[in-house]
Amino acid sequence: MDTVEEIYRKTGDVDSQWRKMIKNHSNVVKEISLELTKRYEENHQVELNKELMSMGAMVHDIGLLVDKINKSIVHGEVGYKWMIENKYPEDLARFCLVHVGVGFDTEEALEKPFDQKLNHLPMTIEEEIVTYADNFTSKDEDKLYWNDEGYVDKKIVKYGEKQFNRWLSWKLKYGLPDDEKIKKIIFQYNRQNEKK
Repeated sequence: MDTVEEIYRKTGDVDSQWRKMIKNHSNVVKEISLELTKRYEENHQVELNKELMSMGAMVHDIGLLVDKINKSIVHGEVGYKWMIENKYPEDLARFCLVHVGVGFDTEEALEKPFDQKLNHLPMTIEEEIVTYADNFTSKDEDKLYWNDEGYVDKKIVKYGEKQFNRWLSWKLKYGLPDDEKIKKIIFQYNRQNEKK
């Protein structure tokens, strides 16, 4: 399997500022995911596939590098299709497909410009955790942001009642990340970015 760097290079984006932001954002999503996973494993006496989940967190936004113009809701699908076309495993590619919002079930997907043959809903705990974690951080061309619980609640409720209920169930299931720890990580990435 290729490393994250090799996967990023295959998109054709060798070293842009946008690529750095995607990578930094993905690293924050990975850190949040690992924190939530540790807690979940302890509470449920299970062991999750942290290697797959970490890699999934790092490639979930690959669609934003493949198609830099179309930064819409379909970037997850763009990334998924690109991963499959480039012979990456389905279980890794699905992190791209399902991470938007809190995923979309078949009925919800009908209202979106999605390929209706694809399942846009997280099907594993690992997919759920990365999708959940992604909502706590965002990015633009120059900076990473921390999205606190209230901000995310307001964002998710706009997707509809089913989406919001899924979000609330995940908050109960996984808990909230340590926002002070994640804010420090984001601050470090933003400082590094300012120095360049």
